[in-house]
Amino acid sequence: MDVDSAYKEGSVLSPLSGTANQSYERKLGGASDSCVDTGDNLSDFAITNPSGPQNMSDAWSLCGVIIPTFTPTFTSTATATPTETFTPTPTGSATPTGTITSTPTHTSTPASAALSIIINELAWAGTAASTSDEWIELYNPSSAAVSLAGWQLRADDGEPSIDLTGTIPAGGFYLLERTDENTVSDITADQLYSGDLSNTGEKLRLFNPTGVQIDSANIDGGAWPAGSTTNFRSMERRGAILDNSTAWVTNTGVVRNGLDANGNPINGTPKKSNWAITVTITPSPAPATKAPTRPPPPVARFVINEFLPRAGFDWNQDGKVDVFDEFIEVANLGPVNGTLTGWMLDDEANAGSSPYTLPNITLRPGEHALFYGLQTNILLSDGGDTVRLLNPAGTILDARSYTVVKVSNQSWCRLPDVRGSWFQDCHPTPGMVNARSGEVPASLPGTGLEEPLCLLPDTLPVDFKAAECDGFGADMWRARYWDIPGWQGDQRVPQNGSKWEIFVE
Repeated sequence: MDVDSAYKEGSVLSPLSGTANQSYERKLGGASDSCVDTGDNLSDFAITNPSGPQNMSDAWSLCGVIIPTFTPTFTSTATATPTETFTPTPTGSATPTGTITSTPTHTSTPASAALSIIINELAWAGTAASTSDEWIELYNPSSAAVSLAGWQLRADDGEPSIDLTGTIPAGGFYLLERTDENTVSDITADQLYSGDLSNTGEKLRLFNPTGVQIDSANIDGGAWPAGSTTNFRSMERRGAILDNSTAWVTNTGVVRNGLDANGNPINGTPKKSNWAITVTITPSPAPATKAPTRPPPPVARFVINEFLPRAGFDWNQDGKVDVFDEFIEVANLGPVNGTLTGWMLDDEANAGSSPYTLPNITLRPGEHALFYGLQTNILLSDGGDTVRLLNPAGTILDARSYTVVKVSNQSWCRLPDVRGSWFQDCHPTPGMVNARSGEVPASLPGTGLEEPLCLLPDTLPVDFKAAECDGFGADMWRARYWDIPGWQGDQRVPQNGSKWEIFVE
């Protein structure tokens, strides 16, 4: 990465010196793969000590997806179609047998090696107590605990959309219950979530903190491959195998675990090994070998990164402090570049502002795009509202609701920037990395009365707005009609239950 080299991006790396066994490696590095590419060498690479060069004997991987290796098996006769027996743990490679007299047959390393966490069981039909009592189970087939911070479980239609938390132990299960703890009444949920699973089928995807898809459920689309509304039977995974139409089995009630909200047994196995792993499936003869299902290529993933519902500073630098200083910031959480063409921003559905179609802007991974109210005409209500991001098909892919806004110049933002969880007390950082602290720039000197209050309609009590902004008042807000130096002997009424300060004079 020499300064004079043609092969560099952004800030160059400092030359290594001395005789220490060290090297530069692309982040994340090591067993976590080298997937970070922000277009800046200084941000993308870190020193590793000692160095750890890899060669052809190491497992091939691409951002969390391990490429299967192949071991030839030699036989003296044609290979018959096998009867498959599925278990939750991978088996070793076959041992060469016989004499080399025919074309070798390739046997792939089990796909389970790439599945560090799997979607293990879905109760998409709910339970006998309520069809809304849906639950989802994850499983860790590895020998080490995995932190789920930054992991995300998303449906392609935008619901459910879950930011995972906590840790899943080695060989352990992680139970997500919809809405409340009564879904599986005798087992404590690891996390609650909102949003329903459609009975007609969904595509669920599991992403790691770098945005790489690790697993899926019903990736072929259409109706669910297993599970049933009859007796509310769950859909169980047959092991740590790639998701496909044959990877799932309907629980028959032979092996069950857990009670529903009415105290009756659930036809599923939440927080327990699946009954499905004991089932031997004999595939139907096929005229030709079907190619293995491969993970889809990585795609850009856009999210709402920050928004300011009430401005108290001229953030858009148009010389006025008004509702048009409110802003919404969009970022690319995915691992590849993506364009915003056709995507839309909107507030609460069928209320308030009209949707704004985003321009043709390409965002690199981690990059932001900023949109002020002056551009979008989206006015975020101080009385509570919702910010929504919709894809070109009109499907909601990210949204955040908020309640009454009591403080100006306080934004909602994700921390850490782009990939983190939501915080409602952030310092506005339009177009920059999100932060919870900072100082609002000083405004130009003046009396503070230059701008009519009507330019801030969603910050006024309705009575003031009707009088001043709808033509019925006589400029009663103007300070020259009152006491410009300030109220004399006024007393503030504390904790009055309103966002407006009340004074008694």
